[in-house]
Amino acid sequence: AGDNDRLIQTFVFTESECCNCGVVGAALHSSQLFVHTDYNFDWEPLGKLLTVTAANRNHIYTIDNLTAVDAFAKYLGEDFAQGLPHTGQEYPLMAEREGTVISRPVIGRLENGGVVVNANMRVGEKVRFGYANFNTVLQSAQKMHQQLEQQPMESVFVYYCTARLGFFKAVGVRETLPNYCD
Repeated sequence: AGDNDRLIQTFVFTESECCNCGVVGAALHSSQLFVHTDYNFDWEPLGKLLTVTAANRNHIYTIDNLTAVDAFAKYLGEDFAQGLPHTGQEYPLMAEREGTVISRPVIGRLENGGVVVNANMRVGEKVRFGYANFNTVLQSAQKMHQQLEQQPMESVFVYYCTARLGFFKAVGVRETLPNYCD
């Protein structure tokens, strides 16, 4: 569970326990079980391609030879950069790996002007800033609804990231309701 976007500590919990360091797994097994997975990311890259010029695992030190914070300031404004890491989920870094667009929101800020993102980045990797296109998200949700209607189902599990909930507020949750997109 997140910590209401404070980016300090997260928790894993069950009905009877809560811990700050752990994982929870679940397995279902049945010859009659049908599982359909899908996602609706639909954040779109914008702006010019930038190059990660110094990084180590999930720490990005420089982008186009500017400190990561200075790169955010150059392209998204000084106020945005000063708000990092909290503003970093609004315009995550996006890259393409093996034909799949990945998103790396900023979750921490380093004293040397670098940033911490939610997963590893590679030196030389090309990135762009991403933004949420509300219309594209709703169109994709409509397609997803149409696909789900063709599947046998008893349960639907929806997982939202903090950025999506924050950006779309209550409207984002409504996209999961039946007939919302019709």
